Amino acid sequence: DFVATYENLTSNTLSFDVVTPSEFSDTSSFSPGLAPSNYTQKVLLEEATGTWCSSCPQGAYYLQQAVESNPNIIMGAAYHSGIPQYSDPMQTPGTSFWSNYYNIYIFPTIFLNGTSIDWNYGMGQINNKLSETPTLGLSADAAIVGGKLDIEIGVGFNATPSEELQLVILLIEGSDTAPSSPQYGSNSGPDYVHNYIVREVISDGAGDVIPASYTLSGGVFTRTITGLDLPTNIDTSDHDDLSIIVYVKNSYTRDWTDSGGNSFVNSPSYDVYNAQQVKLGETAIFD
Repeated sequence: DFVATYENLTSNTLSFDVVTPSEFSDTSSFSPGLAPSNYTQKVLLEEATGTWCSSCPQGAYYLQQAVESNPNIIMGAAYHSGIPQYSDPMQTPGTSFWSNYYNIYIFPTIFLNGTSIDWNYGMGQINNKLSETPTLGLSADAAIVGGKLDIEIGVGFNATPSEELQLVILLIEGSDTAPSSPQYGSNSGPDYVHNYIVREVISDGAGDVIPASYTLSGGVFTRTITGLDLPTNIDTSDHDDLSIIVYVKNSYTRDWTDSGGNSFVNSPSYDVYNAQQVKLGETAIFD
């Protein structure tokens, strides 16, 4: 407790709780019979972008318009990648893995609930996806405790999936500038504001497998991770702008050709079953 005094004046008392950070732990459990009976389908737009990319401000504009139209059910995640002649300070090993592993060579590319749908900037594709009936939903709780990150994620199932599923966990910064690497294609230069920045992929890049015994209909899979170090590129002043995006996906391979004419055989791919986002210090319940 702190007070300030001056002559005959005394301030109000300010109280601070000094919290010891959690020890690192990573545990999972399954609770049968606790899952809600239905869920809201949500949309995740994952963007491949870079400060060197002169076309990327256009993609970022439409991504922001889509998310802001309904942030409760539409969320964005921007994976930044640099090139040798023009580095991007927002690139991380996790974002590099994502673009390389899924053979993403056209920037910007924005995927809608997985790599099989290349978003065309229109709301029609999004509304079609939102009209689907999901078979699972997510809850999420995240907080900084003693300078480290604690996360608890719930996945509820109202149908038993017929395939292996993976859980992906992303740390997102809502907005930031990158003065050392001005955005090409924008007259804002070093003042260009980047949104929905993937600062770290907390899970494995391709997702962490959810054991089949934890995906049974009617049950809730819970994953609790405590004592995670925050990335060094995150300042304490950024903490109020951080959130966690979690999503459940499958994994398969496909043959496809991108818009640049590049063809891929047995290329890794995935579909997003559902997603959830929560700001640090808050809780997102099943909905």
